[in-house]
Amino acid sequence: MLTLCYHDIDFNEKNPWVLHPATLAKHFEIVVKYPNDIQVTFDDNRLGCYSYAREILEHYGIKAQFYICINFVNSTKVPTGENYSEFMLWDHIKGLVTDGHKVGSHGVTHTRFNLLTPEQQIVELVESRIRIEEHTNSTCDSFASPYGYIDGTVCRNVKAAGYTTLASTVVGTSPVGTFMVKRWAVKSPAPVDMFQRNIESLLSKGTLV
Repeated sequence: MLTLCYHDIDFNEKNPWVLHPATLAKHFEIVVKYPNDIQVTFDDNRLGCYSYAREILEHYGIKAQFYICINFVNSTKVPTGENYSEFMLWDHIKGLVTDGHKVGSHGVTHTRFNLLTPEQQIVELVESRIRIEEHTNSTCDSFASPYGYIDGTVCRNVKAAGYTTLASTVVGTSPVGTFMVKRWAVKSPAPVDMFQRNIESLLSKGTLV
């Protein structure tokens, strides 16, 4: 299984983590050709994912996984470098769940887990899962580590906190049902021809072109 990781969908293409809605639509034209081989995720609960990606997902019949950072929901204590766009509120996130999408945790503070003690990691993992489940009335059993940081301690703590999946930023494909999921973090401008070539290469060889 190839898992794609997007961040914000909007018209500010100056930021590498913001993809133009028209480009996302063209990507999805390719994605739907591989219904059993590609899944889509979005990190950071950016408002553009609700304002633009939601409609595109519906148009192509794609169900995605959204990884929610708790502090980003109310735009509180947003780390420097992460305030390049607005964030969803709980009503937006609940709307995605109503649409049939899944929600996972991206922590409470979006802190790199290598900067936290094991005890602090557990607090982030448990608190974020509980709050997401309370606000969305849905199961939160997948965690995406902020900035992709993963080591043995993180893996153990994620499992101990009740998660069944850990999403990474290691590029490649993963067997269905595996605990640690590799993901390709797609950056702007992501031209369609190169996207197609990378999809084919990842599915056949597990590597980017």
